Amino acid sequence: MTKASEWTRFPYTFTVLCCFLAITLPSVLAQTPTDADPGWPRELDAGGFHIMVYQPQVDKWKKNHLEARAAVTVTRSGEPTAQYGIVSLTARTDVDKESRMVMLEGLKVISVSFPAAKSQEPELERAIRDGLPDWPRTITPRMPARHP
Repeated sequence: MTKASEWTRFPYTFTVLCCFLAITLPSVLAQTPTDADPGWPRELDAGGFHIMVYQPQVDKWKKNHLEARAAVTVTRSGEPTAQYGIVSLTARTDVDKESRMVMLEGLKVISVSFPAAKSQEPELERAIRDGLPDWPRTITPRMPARHP
């Protein structure tokens, strides 16, 4: 193949490559968000406890004020038995519609309940409040399935 014939094929090859990138690149970029949601439950350690936070369930969401509850399991370090509870919380929200992500700001624990561990509740609440700075701040809302 001569240099002249290589140069005559270049525009064709370049055009095919550009078309391929134009078709595939948007779908590849859409599948790899920069702040991908790591899923649920989320884990953290605070105050000598291991805490698992399950996906919050929305009680009320008006404008940018969210009220929700999250199931939690709290296990003292070195012990096999977990305590199961519910944490009520509030937060301001900032919704990024394009990435379908919700950022939580000003997250506050309103109350905690550990029905099977009432005597340990103050200590468990302290561990949850101590771990609050490490709680998830970005979530992907899961929309309920629509029925036909």
